[in-house]
Amino acid sequence: MDPQNNLQASPGIGRPFRINSKAWLKVLGLFWLFLLAGLLGVDVLPKIAVLGPELIVRSLVLGMMMVALSCYASYFWVSKLRGSPQPLHSTHPLLRTEDQKPADWREQRLQQNLEEAQILAKSGSWEFEAKTKEFFWSKNLYRLYGRDPSVRMTGPVYWSHFTEQQKINILLKVDEALGSKGGYSIEHEVRRADGEMRIFTETARTVFDELGKPLRIFGLTQDVTESRRIEEHLRTFQEKIKKIFDNTVDILFLLEVESPNRFRFAEVNPSFLAATGLAKEQVVGKYLDEIIPDESRLMVLAQYAEVLRTLKTVTWEEVSRYPSGEKTGIVRISPILNTRGVCEFIVGNVHDISERKVAERTMNSQREKLVTAAKMSALGEMAAGIAHEINNPLAIIAGYATIIRGHLASGKIETHRLAFEIDKIESTVERIVRIIRGLRLISRNADADPSEQVSLNRVIADTLELCRERFSYHKIQLYSDLDGADEALVFGRAAQLSQVLLNLLSNAFDAVENLDQPWVRIEMMKTREHVQVWVTDCGLGISNDLVEKIALPFFTTKELGRGTGLGLSISTGIIESHGGRLFYDRDSPHTRFIVELPRHFPEVSPHSSPLFQKSAENLMGSF
Repeated sequence: MDPQNNLQASPGIGRPFRINSKAWLKVLGLFWLFLLAGLLGVDVLPKIAVLGPELIVRSLVLGMMMVALSCYASYFWVSKLRGSPQPLHSTHPLLRTEDQKPADWREQRLQQNLEEAQILAKSGSWEFEAKTKEFFWSKNLYRLYGRDPSVRMTGPVYWSHFTEQQKINILLKVDEALGSKGGYSIEHEVRRADGEMRIFTETARTVFDELGKPLRIFGLTQDVTESRRIEEHLRTFQEKIKKIFDNTVDILFLLEVESPNRFRFAEVNPSFLAATGLAKEQVVGKYLDEIIPDESRLMVLAQYAEVLRTLKTVTWEEVSRYPSGEKTGIVRISPILNTRGVCEFIVGNVHDISERKVAERTMNSQREKLVTAAKMSALGEMAAGIAHEINNPLAIIAGYATIIRGHLASGKIETHRLAFEIDKIESTVERIVRIIRGLRLISRNADADPSEQVSLNRVIADTLELCRERFSYHKIQLYSDLDGADEALVFGRAAQLSQVLLNLLSNAFDAVENLDQPWVRIEMMKTREHVQVWVTDCGLGISNDLVEKIALPFFTTKELGRGTGLGLSISTGIIESHGGRLFYDRDSPHTRFIVELPRHFPEVSPHSSPLFQKSAENLMGSF
């Protein structure tokens, strides 16, 4: 009903006012009173008295009938005016004037609010009169069906929105509502006037009279298309998530946070049950500390406390013992926050890396074997030179020992000559010591050695002793400018660094062995932060198509039996583990490999400084 229907325009000034029946009756009563007084004023009544009693009675009866008829006509006229309102000239739906009563204005406003609420709720109300079989729709219900509210809805038009089966279902529901049930609720798909399919829910309630007969049905129709689509999307999404959850190989679990120290299992996937050897009823509903092994309980609870503290994902590696066996996994747990930012759930997954750990151990074992094989191959290639390197010094020692014994036999011992011969023996012994030290350095397994301060000068010198005789025997000049160079310290394992240098020198030897006037040079360059060792040979470099391959395992350009193809690959891994890099110098006119390592600067104690040492010597000398 239009909220303006109770208002009428005044023909005088255009101000709206409320028609009041009681006021009109008062005006009518005053009219008859003034009429009676007028009659008395002109002496009409005394003249009537002479007409006789019978005529007087008839006149009074006739006057009373006229008064009654006038009152009835006035009441009917007022009632008709109230039932046939005229619209306001103003278009404002909530216009209120001084002549309006507050109750009328409130009714108008409530009706307007009801229409606005239906628009917001995407709903419309309707009423069905049981006696007349007529429907009355709200304006917004017309809009829901895509119809014009100014065109009255008819039965055929209404049923055109439904299929025959839907029509039967609706009629059955209406019969139930008119019967003992007194209401119904139904959901159906409706075709709007523009052809669009929408989903409506319809709820109805029946009003009965005192005798239990139905008077009318009130109903509310609501467009729930969007919510149903969202529900369907959510249902489909949940089904997909559940399929992913159930078919993921990784262990997945969901924990409800009951308190900072209490976490209850809400859901686990089949992989969790397979890994733990537990049934679902043994896990879901249980607390975390009831499931995790005793030896890792404190560590695990500390990780969950960290999630609650930071509200961020926490990851760690864990070894656990389950009925199915020992498992090693990467555990990752993440918080799920509610709208207030409080962690209500924790979702976690465990990526089983047990097989990877076994494979890594196998690979490390194979790697150690390959490294050993590479070292033995390098030592094998140098074996003849090492034999000469040791035999020659031994021959020198034996010769000088024979000379000294001859001095003793002749009794003629010249001190200066004896001192010279002894110095030769000592220097030769020192050379043998360096060779043996180099052999021990390169042949031992240093993977388990701790990293320590290493003199790169000494590592280079010891390694060169292993190669010098071999290079000399094949007439390859081996140059080194390390004599007198400042000591360069690095942090690492001396044996591994020596292996890298031996591999580079061995590759250089093979590259220049058959060239005219072959040579190999080893140099050391220092910067503020790094120290570099250059191994350069007289070759003209490596082609670009081979540079990218030379560090690959088992790749070699040597003929069969001359190399394993592991030298550069192993050397690269060793240098990278020391925080450095091994690379080929593309800018050099000759073949050059560079080993770059970070320099090590030990903390200097004031007691080890040269100034302190000099002061100490002066102090000791004064005693």
